[in-house]
Amino acid sequence: MTNSVKVQDKRRLLHIGCGPKRKDQTLAAFQSDDWQEFRFDIDESVAPDIIGTMTDMSAVEAGSMDALFSSHNVEHLYPHEELCGNLGDGVI
Repeated sequence: MTNSVKVQDKRRLLHIGCGPKRKDQTLAAFQSDDWQEFRFDIDESVAPDIIGTMTDMSAVEAGSMDALFSSHNVEHLYPHEELCGNLGDGVI
């Protein structure tokens, strides 16, 4: 998939550190067909849409997502690292 991930008429959800999980294993708010999930992970074997690390999310175009979901990932960062990405204004 290219870095320009845009889907007409759907809100875009970035699922950070998705592993093998899909949209149906996130929050109920993202379960509707109004949301298009883009899976982001460092592990190619889980077949993410975008391959990258949560400390460098430059593979995600700034302003291309409407929301992000990340569960059980921050604890894998070292104290000097941070979740990095310029996802744009209004990302929920």
